[in-house]
Amino acid sequence: MKINSLKIQGFKSFSNHTLLEFDHGITAIVGPNGSGKSNILEAIRWVLGEQSYSLLRSKKSEDVIWAGSPGKPRAGMAEVEISIDNHDKSIPLPYEEISITRRAYRSGENEYLINGRKARLRDVQEIGAIIGESFTFINQGSVDEVLLISPEHRTVLLEQAADITHHFKRRDETLKRLAEVEDNLRRVEDLLNDSRPRLKSLIKQVNNLRSKEVEEEKLRQLLEAYYSRQIQDLESQIESARHRKVHLQNRRDQILDRLPTLESQKRLIEQDIEKRKNHIEWVNASLRENKALMASLQRQIADLQKDLTENETQARITESEIEHLKAQKLQVLTEIHKLEAEIELLCKQKRQVETELLTLEQGSRNSIGKKQQIESSIAGFEQELSELQREIASKKRLVEILTEEISNLENEIEIHTSERLSIQARSEEIQTKRKHLIDRIQGTERERLRLLEKIKDVKQKIGTTKREHQELQQRYSNLSLQLREVQSREKILDDISKSAADMQPGVREIMRASASGVLGGILGPVGNLISVPAELETAIEAAIGTGLQNVITLTWQDAEKAIEWLKMKKIGRVTFLPIDTVTPLKASHIPNIDGVVGIASELVSYPEQIDRAISYMLGRILVVRDLGIARQVLPSSRGISSIVTLEGEVVRQGGAVTGGNLSKAQGGILAKRRELKESRERAREIGQKLEEVKDQAHKLDNILQTLRQEEDSLTKDLSQLEQSLLREKGSEKSLEDQCKLLKERLDWVEQQIERLQRRLNEANNKLPREKEQLHKLTEREKDIKARINQEREALGEYESSISEMEANLLRLSSSLETLDRELVKTTHNLHENKARITKIDSEVASRQSELDDIHRRIECLSPQVSHLTKQLDVVSKEISSLQEKIDEDSNQIESLRESLITITNQIASSNNELSSLNDSLQDACTLLEHLERQKSDLIHACQRETGKAPSTDIQISDDLGDLIKKIEQSRQKIARIGPVNPLAIEEYNQVRDRVDFLESQLRDISKAKHNLEDLINRLEHEMQQAFQETFQEVSQTFAEYFDRLFGGGKAGLKLAKDDKDKLGVEIEVQLPGKRVSTLSALSGGERALCSCALLLALIKDSKAPFCVMDEVDAALDERNVTRFCDLLEELASDTQFIVITHNRFTVERASRIFGVTQDKQGVSTVLSVRMEDYLAADKAS
Repeated sequence: MKINSLKIQGFKSFSNHTLLEFDHGITAIVGPNGSGKSNILEAIRWVLGEQSYSLLRSKKSEDVIWAGSPGKPRAGMAEVEISIDNHDKSIPLPYEEISITRRAYRSGENEYLINGRKARLRDVQEIGAIIGESFTFINQGSVDEVLLISPEHRTVLLEQAADITHHFKRRDETLKRLAEVEDNLRRVEDLLNDSRPRLKSLIKQVNNLRSKEVEEEKLRQLLEAYYSRQIQDLESQIESARHRKVHLQNRRDQILDRLPTLESQKRLIEQDIEKRKNHIEWVNASLRENKALMASLQRQIADLQKDLTENETQARITESEIEHLKAQKLQVLTEIHKLEAEIELLCKQKRQVETELLTLEQGSRNSIGKKQQIESSIAGFEQELSELQREIASKKRLVEILTEEISNLENEIEIHTSERLSIQARSEEIQTKRKHLIDRIQGTERERLRLLEKIKDVKQKIGTTKREHQELQQRYSNLSLQLREVQSREKILDDISKSAADMQPGVREIMRASASGVLGGILGPVGNLISVPAELETAIEAAIGTGLQNVITLTWQDAEKAIEWLKMKKIGRVTFLPIDTVTPLKASHIPNIDGVVGIASELVSYPEQIDRAISYMLGRILVVRDLGIARQVLPSSRGISSIVTLEGEVVRQGGAVTGGNLSKAQGGILAKRRELKESRERAREIGQKLEEVKDQAHKLDNILQTLRQEEDSLTKDLSQLEQSLLREKGSEKSLEDQCKLLKERLDWVEQQIERLQRRLNEANNKLPREKEQLHKLTEREKDIKARINQEREALGEYESSISEMEANLLRLSSSLETLDRELVKTTHNLHENKARITKIDSEVASRQSELDDIHRRIECLSPQVSHLTKQLDVVSKEISSLQEKIDEDSNQIESLRESLITITNQIASSNNELSSLNDSLQDACTLLEHLERQKSDLIHACQRETGKAPSTDIQISDDLGDLIKKIEQSRQKIARIGPVNPLAIEEYNQVRDRVDFLESQLRDISKAKHNLEDLINRLEHEMQQAFQETFQEVSQTFAEYFDRLFGGGKAGLKLAKDDKDKLGVEIEVQLPGKRVSTLSALSGGERALCSCALLLALIKDSKAPFCVMDEVDAALDERNVTRFCDLLEELASDTQFIVITHNRFTVERASRIFGVTQDKQGVSTVLSVRMEDYLAADKAS
């Protein structure tokens, strides 16, 4: 394990970021006094969790932060980061390199990070403990300190070298736990002493309860037999009542069985009558329907005869229409024959015209061939002319282009010249805007810095508020813990007070009986009714002793009843103080002597109601300061029964003195009552404090929320400002880019003007040559046009001949088209006449079909008329038959009505008999219900008194009288047992479980105590053994290094005890050639060498991973420095040394050198040199 690097920023004089990288071996730090060398040592000490600012040459946390100078503002925080190589896993963290960072803010807040993650101070200090801070940092003062400190403090150095300091911490924690265990042990023993008497009382109550339960079970069995006998007698009566009820029900059932038959016959007759009535109604309805049918048939016959006449008339009209259509068809056929003859004539004329047309077309094709030859010759000339014209046009276009180009170039040169002037003006304008924008950016930047400072202040306030909130939380946790402890103690005392566990059994039972209402007029024990100041508790308890358990009652009768109750319960004896009979006692004379406190009854407070009882108990007891005062007061005390001192000594009238050690077993009732009251008061006070802390925390939460809102608002403003700044910087960059573009554009415009000027000169030279070539091409064009005119004259002659032929062709084609149109028209007329023939045939067929339908309807109507006439005759006969059926049904209805009257009389007689039977059956059911109710009452009574239903299967030999006598005897036995506690078993189990639990806890706590004592002994042994081994090793190494540093002599360490039997380490030295053996006789250099020998011995044997020395070699001469450096180089193989020095010999032994300087602003800077690189460069040069 070694230090890899150290980063410092804002720490003391290192305001700028400073990085120091260390090698394994010796690193030297050099520089002028006051340059900040020692600040590096303090930075390492500070980052490893140092909390003593005196060791950092500071008074508070803010002092380590760069305080600023006239040319450099102060820093807002100090930050130091140390990187430690952990490849050997000396530090139990899963990292091969551990980075520890500490930051301090001006608000006083400190922040710790391990490998970039937030950590606690404790975590950093644990790493520092592993490193071993005692031998990690050695300054110049520490060298002499090793010799000047006392032997006891040297023992601490050896204990640190032996790495047993953590054993001391563990031993102290174990001792603290042992004290807690012993305290718990005493409390458990107190609780057991309070619970065991209660357990004995509950055992007796449980026995009484079980005896009563046995006798109650016997009584329950007798009651069950008594009720079973009575129920058996009732069941025989119930059986007789059931037989009579069954007989009456059978007779009633017979009548009920006959009644449905009569009712059924009655219903049948009524249904037959109703059926015949319905039949009559149906016949009448049929009669009405037939009459309606007859009228309908007559109407249908008349309608059919009318339809028959109409159809005959329509048939005659249709026959005349058919004859007319046949005449039209004959005329159309004649027209068709004429049209067919015209079509044949037109076809013959068409064939003659087509022959003439073919002859003319052949002559026209020959003339057209000659014409095409002339046209081909003209086309050749025209093509040549066209090419010549294109070339002329091209030349003309080229001349025009050149002319236009010259004009355009002159215009472009003018445009670019004006653009150059515009760009120059635009560039100047943009430069002005950019300058103004840069000024705005600087203003925005200043505003940003102001906001950052405000945000920083708000964050510091938030940090301060958070720390205050954490302190309140810690205070709340501490108060909550105190409240739980007080409430726990209050509960124990309250349980003791409620259960009266600290009272005599008789007093305890009296109070329970009073609470349950068994006894009245009980006010309570004296100890519960009086309030005694804490300083008088011992005196009052010593004076009246068990009198604190005397019970005060309202009257003599209340006391007498309580005594009788105690006798009945056989619990114990209690002293009662009836207020109506007790005589108050008062001292007749109180000596006026310094040290006399007063009469006990006047020193305590109590309710006025019990004044007589308290005066009786305490009215003649004098309280004094000590036994000396009591001896002085005794002769002159009249009416004083006893004198008691504040420490509990009691002097009786007559001179007897009681004193000594007053144990808790002899009293403690008042103390427990007072402690219970104080616990309640303490719990209330702590609760109020908790509420106050809650309110403060709530206020801090509100403040913190306000600060966070302010921070968010400032952060938002900062964000908006930064965005605005970015936009302005973007605009400034855009303007800068525009300037560059304008410059580039200006360069391009000037290049264009130069290029256009060259092109203009070239065009002015080329234009005359192109005009001359155009004149030659125009002359050639005129010659070709003359040749074309000659060819076109010959072509005109052939075209006139061709035109005449085409005129004849056109005439013949027109005649042919005329014939075609006539032929088409005639053919169309022919088709129309044929279509008319088809239409006439269709109409004739339709009329013929209508005529056939009419004849069929006439043929159909005649049979219908005949059929309806026959139906009319049948309906007349049906009407006569229905009238006869109506007369027959009327006669049958009269006969059925006579039978209905007879059956109705029989039903009435049966109903009267049934009513009489129902009355008798109701009486039988009432009797049966009464007997059943008696049986149910007996069953319920049995269930109420025995807890279960009676059994009718058991055989009972005793009569009812014997059973009643036995029941009464059993009840008398239960009454003699008296009232018992029904919850005795439950209370016994609870108390038994509590006692078992407490005994188990007692065993566990005793075992834990034994284990802790063994652990302490084992730690003591391990520490002693490690200390002895380290002492021997350090003593030998010290002697060796002393010999090497002094070039001889002897030295060693010796263990010795002082007057207070404390172990210390003394140093014995013998310089070479001298007799000096005391440290005080050594010179300054000799003391420095001796201290270095001892410190290096401690470093070697403690195996410190690295050591930072601040000018340890300042008091050594060159020879001794050489010897000292030899030892450093030997130890450097295991320990990394960082040495602050002014000695060149020490510097020469270093593998890396850091030079520290300080500028005019007071800022320290570091220059690093590796000796290997320096020597290699020197050798190369």
